[in-house]
Amino acid sequence: MTAVCRQCHADSWAKDHFDNFDTAVACYNEVYYRSARQRIDALYKAGPLSADHYFDEPLEWEFYELWHHEGRRARMGRP
Repeated sequence: MTAVCRQCHADSWAKDHFDNFDTAVACYNEVYYRSARQRIDALYKAGPLSADHYFDEPLEWEFYELWHHEGRRARMGRP
């Protein structure tokens, strides 16, 4: 993956770039996704959310937005 970067940048720049990217993904997973996933799982277990049909409750859509759309932004910098 770094071969393309190294056509213009030094090896250390390419390595640092991907290290920073991995750190950003890990931070998103730890700060946002894992805590939200734990709360959603607790709501399924306690009963306020039904696990019978996914996306039948607004909170499931909100979690999808957090995981899919916001996660993509965190991982790829997309709007």
